[in-house]
Amino acid sequence: MLQDHEGTLSFRTDAWTSPNHKAYVAITVHFEQDGILMSLLLDLVKVAQSHSGINLAAVFAKILDNFSIADKVSIQMAQAAKFFDNTTEELFALAGELLREENEMIEEADEVEDEDDHDDILDPQAGMTEDECEELDVAVQPVRVVLVKWSLLDQLKLWPRMMPSDVTTRWNLTYDMLVFALDYKPALNSLTNMRVMKLEKYNMQDNEWKIAAQLQDVLKNFKDATLFFLCATPNILTVIPAMDYLDSQLASQAINPIYSTAIQATVTVGKKLLNSYYDKTDHLEIYRIAIIFHPQFKLDYFKRAGWEPEWIDTTRGIIQDEFARAYANIEVEIEEQASLVCLMKFWWFVLG
Repeated sequence: MLQDHEGTLSFRTDAWTSPNHKAYVAITVHFEQDGILMSLLLDLVKVAQSHSGINLAAVFAKILDNFSIADKVSIQMAQAAKFFDNTTEELFALAGELLREENEMIEEADEVEDEDDHDDILDPQAGMTEDECEELDVAVQPVRVVLVKWSLLDQLKLWPRMMPSDVTTRWNLTYDMLVFALDYKPALNSLTNMRVMKLEKYNMQDNEWKIAAQLQDVLKNFKDATLFFLCATPNILTVIPAMDYLDSQLASQAINPIYSTAIQATVTVGKKLLNSYYDKTDHLEIYRIAIIFHPQFKLDYFKRAGWEPEWIDTTRGIIQDEFARAYANIEVEIEEQASLVCLMKFWWFVLG
């Protein structure tokens, strides 16, 4: 389809780094076919090196060559080449060089794996002085640590992973870090108990692991809410019901005896912070209007949610004032009066 397309193709890229510090780039292609805008995911690849401009350009050139559509973007590629002080041919050559390097690394790894004769392995400390041996031990200590970790994970039948680090711009990262820590609890306990690792001060006691598990339960509420609002379903109508759900969850957890006193106090503080954000919805009437206009909710939602009668009366007054301001005095033709009557009936139906 792309090779036979008569016009030019447009591309978009999105590069990011995963929590385990691996670089990826996604490339989408956009074109018009029979008057219809077409958008396709062209490829999603792992970038072996950093997200520098020249590396991304080389990966892009490689993908274009794989799909045989380089001639469809000659102008854009020429502009990119000019920006990076490379010709278009040089970018393709760089892409080919990266591909050859990857293949060579794979071939070398296969050759090393196939070597079974280890009789000629030499002692690296042979002929070295005591000071030189001590210096070598210090130099290879990081390698020993890595090997200890891998060996430990293999014994515990856990998959090697990069431990999540605290990034302030990544939502719910504390929850993700707790999930990782609890999943890898045996490995973390073993590592912090090893003298060679020098991590004794980070060793957690059983009561601390219990608090971590309880905190994970609490933070899962916010993780679920974040994932919910990141999907295509939510809209302004769901804001107040979602906050009501979070409020009810935190209220029950704050008095749940299965949680420690520290967790109950933390949840209470979190609930107060959530309520401060909840109060800000009062400054925008659209939140309550959206709920009232939804046939599933209407004013009954606020009654079921336990709102005070005064709050419900205030909400009813908001709807009535909005109707009086925007619709009550509209001049309409005779034939439009029937529609206006229907609209008025609908308003009073909503107010129930």
